[in-house]
Amino acid sequence: MAIMISSHQVYQALLPWFGATFLSQVDIIDSTAHLLRTHPSYQQNFSALYQKIDTHLFMELYHYSQGTMKITVEGKVFRVHTSSFPAIVDDLMGLYFFALPPTAVFFEQIKQYSLTTDSLNALKALYLLYGSFQSEKELATIKRFIQSIYPPWRYQSWIENDLPSSHKE
Repeated sequence: MAIMISSHQVYQALLPWFGATFLSQVDIIDSTAHLLRTHPSYQQNFSALYQKIDTHLFMELYHYSQGTMKITVEGKVFRVHTSSFPAIVDDLMGLYFFALPPTAVFFEQIKQYSLTTDSLNALKALYLLYGSFQSEKELATIKRFIQSIYPPWRYQSWIENDLPSSHKE
């Protein structure tokens, strides 16, 4: 099954982290989109995809910055810390999760991944895409967990004050 993730989606996911200047100077958008599109969904190994993307982003940034890990974002020079990479890669993993068809198989795989990995985007997919596979109590637990762990700016734009539409009458 082909996963449909566009270069524009990757650009939008990376823009807040790297800025337009950096993204226009490196060939990171198309190559990252290619990694996401070509990872076989039947392989059922999200951790392997995460590792591929993490390594790819690190190496692109390392080569671009000649080892300094400094980039220019909106006219200011910043050092990209490796501690930022998990959140950046997780945002890209979110593109993958949302490109998968919402089936019971992928629900179980994403659920398992969310139990073993610090992934806001896995929880987001469970909350928004897989509501029909869960009880209201399970969805409320996911919401509370997200709100207790992550800063509001990471979830305010998509988490509702009530349950996802799949549980509304």
